Amino acid sequence: VNVVSKSGTTLEPSVALDVILKELKKRYSNDELKKRIIATTDKEKGTLKELADKEGYTTFVVPDNIGGRYSVLSPVGLFPLEVAGISASKLLKGARIAKKYEDSAIEYAVIRDILYNKGKTIESYTVYEPKLYYFTEWLKQLFAESHGKEEKGKHGGKKQQYNVGSGCVAKQQWRYCVATFGKAYRKLVQRLCRRSTPF
Repeated sequence: VNVVSKSGTTLEPSVALDVILKELKKRYSNDELKKRIIATTDKEKGTLKELADKEGYTTFVVPDNIGGRYSVLSPVGLFPLEVAGISASKLLKGARIAKKYEDSAIEYAVIRDILYNKGKTIESYTVYEPKLYYFTEWLKQLFAESHGKEEKGKHGGKKQQYNVGSGCVAKQQWRYCVATFGKAYRKLVQRLCRRSTPF
């Protein structure tokens, strides 16, 4: 069992751990139980950290400088991936390669902001590669958590919408995400700065 909670007070993992612990305690001694529970939590404090120290569970650390939405590239996500047979080292290698395209990510952010300020508040991501399906689910969460707070974000709230896969959207609100890099991005930014309707 791998229980993940930085504070140890998050409702869902706390309830799940309580239920699972009750069942495990019926079957295993305390020494055997220690071998079957791994806690991924804060390095120093919190309810789960206290429980893990008291009971002698193995622990992994949730880094202080990584928010939950990005924690897939920390022990929070890497350990379960390895258990599931997915190579964490390959995932990290891919992340390091993606880091080379950081300028493109910044350019994309600029494009989004320009479009948003022009009233293009709906965004659609279209992915045709089935292997990327769950990546796009994570992407939706990243955008919702990053931009949908307090009804002020580019996604979420009452006035803004986050749309995936729909082409039937009012033209005055529509914006496109173009998955290209380098010169194509710069040309698009130049066009958007000149025109009130980008496409």
